[in-house]
Amino acid sequence: MQRLSSLEKSAPEAKIVREAFNTVLRPWSSLRVKEIVHGLHYGVVVSEGGFVGLYYTHTWENPGPAADLEGRALSYAWRVLADPLATLGSRAAAWGMVAAATTAWIDASVSPVNPVSDEVEAIGIHSGMSVALIGFIEPLARRLVEHGAKVTAFDRNPSSRKWGCKNSETPVLPDTYALPLIEEGAFDALIVSGSALAHPGVAAKLANTAREAGTAIRVLLGPSAGIHPWICAKLGFTHVAGSHAPRETREKLVAMVKAGYGYRRFKHLLVKWVVECTGVS
Repeated sequence: MQRLSSLEKSAPEAKIVREAFNTVLRPWSSLRVKEIVHGLHYGVVVSEGGFVGLYYTHTWENPGPAADLEGRALSYAWRVLADPLATLGSRAAAWGMVAAATTAWIDASVSPVNPVSDEVEAIGIHSGMSVALIGFIEPLARRLVEHGAKVTAFDRNPSSRKWGCKNSETPVLPDTYALPLIEEGAFDALIVSGSALAHPGVAAKLANTAREAGTAIRVLLGPSAGIHPWICAKLGFTHVAGSHAPRETREKLVAMVKAGYGYRRFKHLLVKWVVECTGVS
């Protein structure tokens, strides 16, 4: 593995996650991973203390040795993120480890996390705003349009782009189109799916490019975005719209992930929340 200092530009999230486990997530940094369930659509990390972290498995990718992380401390996640040869599956599981620590932070009642029913309203999206949606999420796209936003989605999945062809109010372009348009300042808001975290440097690049272009609202969102707001702020986001499983639903969530169910089948087990990242510790 290369020295972390040489990877800060290509994988800035590794340094940020290491700092988080030395500061805001320090009380839970030594908790061990008891189990990693790498399901068909989602995976879940289960740590000592019964904390869980959800992540997107990137179905079309080789899961890699994600199970090798079992027995590791949650803070080991930064080492995976710093490894340029880590598989996408291992990187996704590493973010699941960060999410498990974030769940512990939420459980400790020191967090400003309050449940929301409509994350679009909580983020501050309103009529007339131009929104870039990185990672096509159909229900979210529909809600954004219902709020009067003009949505342009970007996704590498051809089936998502076919949906965009049939629904003219939400064009879905290849993900390679996103960065040039963001650089031009074409959007009032940027929403990035939490699944983007597994790709080295991508989420931070998108968020910071949008910041430099004057995009005021920059959000990390989705079931795999249950990440501490301090980390999200360091990545360049203004808000994080995540979710977590309360203690009473965690066993059921793990069982459903093992069975290969997707988000729509287990979303009732999760609590959605939105936090403005500035000033959170």
